[in-house]
Amino acid sequence: MILGAMTLALGACGNKANDAATKAKSELTTLNKQVIGLYSTKNLEFPAKGLSGKKTDKAEKQYAKTYKLRGDLTKVQKKKLTANGKQIEAAKKILMVQTDLKKALDKDDVLVDADFDNSNLNTDFNTVKKVKPKYAASIADKVELIELEIKAIGLTKSATDGENKQEAVDQAKAAINAIKNEKFKATYLAKLHPVEVAIKQAADAVAEASKKNDAATTNSVNRQTGSTSESTGYTTASGQQTAGDRYNTNSGSTTNNAYSPSSGTGNSSETVIKQPTTGTNSSGGTTTPAKKPVTNITPIGVGGTFNTMAEAMASLKKAINDSDTDHIGHAYTVLYSDNSIKYSWTWDD
Repeated sequence: MILGAMTLALGACGNKANDAATKAKSELTTLNKQVIGLYSTKNLEFPAKGLSGKKTDKAEKQYAKTYKLRGDLTKVQKKKLTANGKQIEAAKKILMVQTDLKKALDKDDVLVDADFDNSNLNTDFNTVKKVKPKYAASIADKVELIELEIKAIGLTKSATDGENKQEAVDQAKAAINAIKNEKFKATYLAKLHPVEVAIKQAADAVAEASKKNDAATTNSVNRQTGSTSESTGYTTASGQQTAGDRYNTNSGSTTNNAYSPSSGTGNSSETVIKQPTTGTNSSGGTTTPAKKPVTNITPIGVGGTFNTMAEAMASLKKAINDSDTDHIGHAYTVLYSDNSIKYSWTWDD
């Protein structure tokens, strides 16, 4: 009787163990089918076309249910359970990347939101590259496109911030043109166009102002001296002005109503004394005419002198920007007694 009871007890335990193992195996089989349903290929490399959060959630619940029965699984079955868990996590990451791509790009692959943050997308994509490299390679161009568009949009915003800097516009245009998407190019190049127009208009205005200033300066000098050549020459015997002779060849003296550098006006009289001509002096030596030093005919302004009008204008603008008070100034041409030209600027107030 006792031996029979023990046999029955052992048989019952064995049946329970078999039942538990059978149940655990059954749950694992269900899990296997659900995980396979997340992918389109047997090697589980590419996601199923109908991959959804509903499917990954269902597989995740089945995994949790099977995991509780892991004690009744064989060693091989436990490895399969662990592998299924990893495949579920990979599918979830793939779904996150797919969701972000759909959210970020419209049907023409242009960013829907100009302020889109792709940090989470890049993190999830890097994970997918490790576990599903073939699938990651198939969507890498989309991920890169988003990165390039975000960069181009950022540079476009910088170029259209109101400062109208040509360098910023050039950088934005280069970034936009680097993107192989005509819809994106058309959209964002159009945003740069008003800035390019404004920059050109500003440059034209500076050039026109420079021309007018040069013309006004020339007219002013001519009114003061009668003519530019007269202001830079000396009177000869015939009364004509020559820039080549720096001394008077007439005997005695004569008066020239030329611009006087020392007085700053064009109405002062300058007496030109005959200089010794080349010849033999009383001592038997040779004398040469004394050369008149080169001086500025037009007064030099507070800005000093420059080789070009553009340099003078740039210096004036900097002085205005650096000044604590509102100043008005202008650049102009400086004439020298040897017919050379420089440029300067001064304050008008």
